[in-house]
Amino acid sequence: MNYKNTLALLPAAILAACGGGGSQEVAEPRTPGSVVYSYPSDGQSGVSPKADLVLRFSHALSDDDVADKIRISDGDSDVSFTVEGVDGNHSLKLMPEGELAPGTEYTVEFTEGLFGESNRIIETPNAVGAEGIQFTTRGAYTGIAGLDNLSDNFGVEEMIPSPNSVFKPMNFSTFRLRLTQPVHPEWEARGGVVEITDRNGDRVPANILVKGRLVTIDPCVPDDPDLCGREDDALTPGETYTVSLRNMTALNGDVLDSFSQDITPGDTSPTVVLFQEVIDSGLNSGRSASEARRSKLNGEIINGVTLNSVLQGTAGPSQQTGGLFAELAFAPSFEADEPLPLRVPKGSLLNSSSLDVRINGLVPILDPETGDIQQTGNIKVTLLSDATGYLLPNPYTDDQNAPRHVKLFMDVSMNTEEAQPNASLSQDLLSVELSGISLVEDGILTIDAIGIVEPNLLGQEFTDATIAFRIEAATDADSQLDAADQRDDVLQDNTAPQLVSWMPGPENAVPETRQDMQRPGDPVVLNFDEPLDADSVAGGVTLDADGTPLTVTDGTLNARSTARFWC
Repeated sequence: MNYKNTLALLPAAILAACGGGGSQEVAEPRTPGSVVYSYPSDGQSGVSPKADLVLRFSHALSDDDVADKIRISDGDSDVSFTVEGVDGNHSLKLMPEGELAPGTEYTVEFTEGLFGESNRIIETPNAVGAEGIQFTTRGAYTGIAGLDNLSDNFGVEEMIPSPNSVFKPMNFSTFRLRLTQPVHPEWEARGGVVEITDRNGDRVPANILVKGRLVTIDPCVPDDPDLCGREDDALTPGETYTVSLRNMTALNGDVLDSFSQDITPGDTSPTVVLFQEVIDSGLNSGRSASEARRSKLNGEIINGVTLNSVLQGTAGPSQQTGGLFAELAFAPSFEADEPLPLRVPKGSLLNSSSLDVRINGLVPILDPETGDIQQTGNIKVTLLSDATGYLLPNPYTDDQNAPRHVKLFMDVSMNTEEAQPNASLSQDLLSVELSGISLVEDGILTIDAIGIVEPNLLGQEFTDATIAFRIEAATDADSQLDAADQRDDVLQDNTAPQLVSWMPGPENAVPETRQDMQRPGDPVVLNFDEPLDADSVAGGVTLDADGTPLTVTDGTLNARSTARFWC
């Protein structure tokens, strides 16, 4: 025995044993625990400044001083926040006392290790980049360039997936770009080009969505558009394609001359299909909000949608239900440390229960025809493009028991059944990003995820709703075969869009003076119950002006489609 080294350790052992009451006990060293999930995720951009932050841990916390040990900073100043424990302190929700600053990078770090059960200590987490969790908030929605623009130079801030990203391009990928400045709504008429081309320079058929700073390019290669998002809708693996933007005009007049990114998609075949059920929290079966099932991540009602608004007050919760058919890549083709790609097809549908429409959450709006409180009716959420995502190894820990992470990127259209709220709320929401965790429990793939949507209400206010998704999918072979057989039948759409309301409305519209309010030059707005195929608009609409037809094709009518239709 080396007595010299043993003796050298004695002072430290004695100091560690010193405690109150005159007794001496040697404190057992704490073993490491870890953060296993965060919202936002490390490196996430485009985060809502209204977001609460969430941390989940490998072990429940037993620390009474967590609020003093966690620091949220923009690099110059700290953010004040309150803390709420969730799921027996396995998760923490950090609630900033005010909105975060737009277009700003924040860091979450621990000034000291957090104490967890089983004598654990949990240090500052990190997945990518600098120590801690870094995320960047989206630009503002003020209409003022100096506040809204992320840069004085109009360009592409991020593309997902991309060759240099954790999320690699695959043969069934949809490409989503975030720009530094909002795009002019008439970008295409001004000569803008958004496309994906093959190695010969030929354009690949694609569904193009552009709104604000967001651009989506969803390739659809089958001749039959009803097959978009199915197995035959895939780029050729190993071939070179180019994603391009040219001559794009920003809202303030700046021009993005050219952006291009070569991609070589990986192979996902042979794929399998899983039916993922969006679980009812109990609200639809009669439970109260206090009795409803809640998320293990942030403590909110699972699949519940509560809209926070100044005009409407707090509206909700509305219960979202339905199912999604997820197509997963062939897992054996991917290494254990590689993200496993997945796709949910365009046209997939979720439904949310009806809400009362109130002013400031208090004063009910009455249905002018019935005199009853105005209801939204069923709230329909439709995927405008293929949603694409990834199941990836836990980036915060090497523990094999830690949950895998889930990312899902989607573009959705929101429509309500009743006419008045549909005119107020119907719109497209691009690049909605869900971040979550995935576990297999008794043969069921469970996904818990958080996402935020920010609908524009009446063109006056950007509202917000944080959605705690809970999705479950059976993984046995029979369920996979059933899902593949059911998908095409469920997604088949044989019902044409229906006109719900329009402005200025018919002569007998309520109020009776609505047509008198229409000024020369005001647009005619047509509200439908589902999103329109933008390519069908040009040849499908005519405005009759005292017997003279105005059309898009002859240049006498300007028309564009979102969740509603303008001309």
